[in-house]
Amino acid sequence: MASSHPSLWIRWVKTYLIQNDFFWSVKENTSLGSWVWRKLLKYRDKAKQFYKVEVNNGRNTSFRFDVWSPMGCLFDITGSRGLIDMGLPITATVSEALSSRRRRNHRTEHLRMIENLLNTYRNRADHEREDISLWKHSETVYKPLESSKKTWLQLRLSGPILSWYRGVWFTHSTPKFSFFAWLAVHN
Repeated sequence: MASSHPSLWIRWVKTYLIQNDFFWSVKENTSLGSWVWRKLLKYRDKAKQFYKVEVNNGRNTSFRFDVWSPMGCLFDITGSRGLIDMGLPITATVSEALSSRRRRNHRTEHLRMIENLLNTYRNRADHEREDISLWKHSETVYKPLESSKKTWLQLRLSGPILSWYRGVWFTHSTPKFSFFAWLAVHN
């Protein structure tokens, strides 16, 4: 069974790379972190379609950047102006949005929809349970366990199985030579 405490690596990333932000709000052009970290930041928009949060207490879920509502990522809907109109700081969690503010009347439809959504969550919030991270396993199925295989199968374009594939891609092949053979087969 997995520990409920974050690993040392996760704590290090939170402390030194994310700092007081959320993963989704860190600036893409940061000079912090490795090449891999900057690549992860670059592909966040693609990753958004594979991740969402089931809100319970809302303490660890970004109000603006995490995909927790049926509307999707609220920052994508409201933009930076929505930060001002909603009266919440950019670092606000769902829990803070539910508890620390009164309902406002807005002129725009999408902000009124967000206010209605907040009212719905206020009435059903489970303040004891932690939020649950969910990963896309198929078009409509999200589960609490991430599967690299399921993600890869959703990202790739699958084609027909070719008769020569076992001669190129096999268990104990040398990747470099398999790649060259694959290039040769494709001219």
